[in-house]
Amino acid sequence: LSIFAVEKEPHGLFNFRYIISFETLVGDVPNFVVDTSDLIGSDNNWEVVSLIDGKFSHIKLDAPTYEIQTVKMVVLDSSSLLGATFTLDFMGQSTDPISWDADENEMLQKLVMLSTVGDIIVSLELDDVSDDRSWHITFNPYEGKSSISTINFGNLPPIEVSSVDDSISVQAETVN
Repeated sequence: LSIFAVEKEPHGLFNFRYIISFETLVGDVPNFVVDTSDLIGSDNNWEVVSLIDGKFSHIKLDAPTYEIQTVKMVVLDSSSLLGATFTLDFMGQSTDPISWDADENEMLQKLVMLSTVGDIIVSLELDDVSDDRSWHITFNPYEGKSSISTINFGNLPPIEVSSVDDSISVQAETVN
């Protein structure tokens, strides 16, 4: 998950202090738990403290926020919808073209093809009269297909609309 460095320095007469610095992990790293049951000696106490909180230290692993972003599509010209598509960008990567009438599964498949997207849930809200659609994308901070899914922890950059056919209007917004 991360590149880290370990520094060992004397701490008192017979003790050492180890400083572990994470250089590449996105977010705050939980404190280590040290098993002292097999240590020999009369002073087998360990203290684990965070010297510097990580970049996203306000994110608590025990109560994550599931960020929801919404992509809204409005039909501008219903007579020219045939083949209408749009593409989305997320953290520097672009989806393949997404059809204007994509269901939840198609939107999910297009987004999870991006290596910057971890585990997500997609739901669809459809206006049967106008054919307007809203896809709600929920980012799950616990899961993902790679270590990059750690980015699913809150304060995500917004999904951006990168290309749109003239017959539709598409916008993206963060709900929470």
